[in-house]
Parts: sequence; C-alpha cells; structure tokens
Amino acid sequence: MTPSASSPTGTRTTRTDFPGLDHLLRRTLEQTLLPSPNVVELAPGKTSGFVNRVAPAQDDVAELFHLNTRLSRHRPDDRLSAAEREGVRRWFFATCGRHRAEDFTAEANPVRRPHGTLPGPLAGLCAPFGDDGPLAELLYGCDLMVVADGALCRQQPGESALWVERRLDEGPAALADAMADPEAAEALRGAEAALVLTGVPWRTMLAWGPRGYRHMLMDAGVLLDVVCGLAGRSGYAAHPVRDFYDDELDTLLHCDGLERSALAVVALRRADAAEQGEEDPA
Repeated sequence: MTPSASSPTGTRTTRTDFPGLDHLLRRTLEQTLLPSPNVVELAPGKTSGFVNRVAPAQDDVAELFHLNTRLSRHRPDDRLSAAEREGVRRWFFATCGRHRAEDFTAEANPVRRPHGTLPGPLAGLCAPFGDDGPLAELLYGCDLMVVADGALCRQQPGESALWVERRLDEGPAALADAMADPEAAEALRGAEAALVLTGVPWRTMLAWGPRGYRHMLMDAGVLLDVVCGLAGRSGYAAHPVRDFYDDELDTLLHCDGLERSALAVVALRRADAAEQGEEDPA
C-alpha cells in the first residue's frame, strides 16, 4: 500500500509529491533491513576479518590491491622502458617547482622560505634535498612537507627553499587532533616542527602501471628512514607516526586523499628538550 496523508486543506497527498520522502520510504519500508551477505562490511572486526580472510568467496581489499599490482607473463607488459623512465624522472626534476628570479621580488615574497631563514636544525635537515643535494631525487614518488613557523610548506626537490602551501598558525599542534593515538598527538603538541610524507602514486604508476603503487610505498619507507636519521644528526628527537585519521589529515594538508595522501608524520623536538621532558614528566 502506498503511504498517504491528508493535508491541512483536506486534499490527500502521496509520497510521489515529495521525492525525498519517496526515497526515504523505499529505503526503510520496502527494502529488507538485513544486509545481503554480498555487501561490503561497514565495521570490520578482528574475528570477521579472519573469517573473511579464509573464506574463498570473499576477497579482502588489501588482497585485491596486492593481486592487481602483480606482474604476470600472461598479461601485456605496459611498463615504460628504463630509458623512458629515466627521461620522465629527468623531466620532473628539471621542471618541478622551477621559477625565474624575475617572477617575484624577494623582499615582498612571503611564499618562498630559503633554507637560510629557517632555524638551524631544520635548515640542516632540509639541506640534502636542496640545490645539488644528494637526496633530492628521493622526492619523486613522495613529497616532503614541513610544518614550522606557522605554515605548511613543501620542500621542492633540488631547491634550497621551502614553499608555503597554507598558513597553520598552531604549527605542528594543528595536526594533533588528526592523530589516532594520544602519544602521537602529545608529541606534535610539544614539537618545534613536523614533517609529513605525502604519497603521489600517479608519478610512479605512470612508469609501472598499478605496480607503481608498490614502488611509491617502498620509496616512502626509505624516505621516512632517511628523514628520521637526518633529524637525529640535526639535533632533533624524531617521533615517527604511521597511524592517523586520513581524511582529517589530508584535509589539513590540502590533499585529495587519492592522487596525494599523507603516509607518515614525524614530530620533531629538540633532543635536549625531549630528554629534559623524559626526566621531568611534570
């Protein structure tokens, strides 16, 4: 039976007069309230995860990703050749973020922050990614973002400067609420600066297809290890964070969560301050 109601004027109205109501009634009254066993689970748990893992009729999303990125002799090999890949990389590093000196007036430009204007330890950490820096080519599959001095900045590969992406007046503390663990949030609230590694998989997928996503993840692991080592050499105590609420953090970073997304965060505290905090928790 089609639900209907009387209006104040005495005329009868039906749900067809209200498209939104029609949609709601169809969803709640004319469809089963029990989900089909074929729908995606909305709140997976440890038990259901194990059951779904061993049930051949169900495919885990992570396993689908793994299968989709495999190479096979029985599929076309669409990867670029080594020469083509090198050509793409050379083009990227020769053009990424490049500017001409006449494009801006240094005194009136608040967007570009030369390494020389950064606090000493932070300048030392970023230097290997700057002009003629030996680590600049690590910034291909991933971008290195720096949160310091009230701004979110990007380290352009091969340039001894940071470029401001947006203002973050709270500094690293602005990222704290997006962390999944209290320890990580506390580390960011007490940090002098923070690094964020953002993955850009389309750069590596251009050369390797779906398998390029694996390359991007491996590049991110190498970059995370490198920046933590550089932080220690520069006088920072590094606190790497891998778990956070992705949508919230990506929104802060102005990432769309797909073509660019946060992969890891590193809270940076001065080593002496970190040691003092451990000795005197109060």
